[in-house]
Amino acid sequence: FQHVVDGLQRRMWHLKQVEEQTKKYVDLAMEAIVRESEEMLSLKEHTMMLSKTIDVLQPQVRKARELLEL
Repeated sequence: FQHVVDGLQRRMWHLKQVEEQTKKYVDLAMEAIVRESEEMLSLKEHTMMLSKTIDVLQPQVRKARELLEL
């Protein structure tokens, strides 16, 4: 009977190790997801700033062309 208990204890230990490793992988995956999300947000902000810059520059370019044509 003791060998059955010992076998079960070894299996439990192994399952706990697997659980710990799985938790570590999940934590790493979550960190990667958060990092990617932050990078995407930063890219979106940069895109919005570029769009605003273009919106400001376009009328100025038009005015400069008009002045050159005069």
